[in-house]
Amino acid sequence: MKISDLRLGSVVSFVGCQECTGKSVCFFCKKGVKKEGKVVALYRDYEIPTVEVRVKGSDTLLELTEEDLNDPQLVKNVSLNGS
Repeated sequence: MKISDLRLGSVVSFVGCQECTGKSVCFFCKKGVKKEGKVVALYRDYEIPTVEVRVKGSDTLLELTEEDLNDPQLVKNVSLNGS
């Protein structure tokens, strides 16, 4: 998936995590954080193009590069039509 193909409202589904234990937890293991989010910002004109995704249940944005979007251990699916 290329960042140039994305648009605002595209839906990113994440793989999530099954490995966190104890006090230290990753982004997706925080209470209430879902495995789906919407693209809310596109930064195509930078040296390393990125997108910001608002993940359901989180109050912080997740910044992803094209490499992140193509990582099968992080991203499950990207829906361009927003559904």
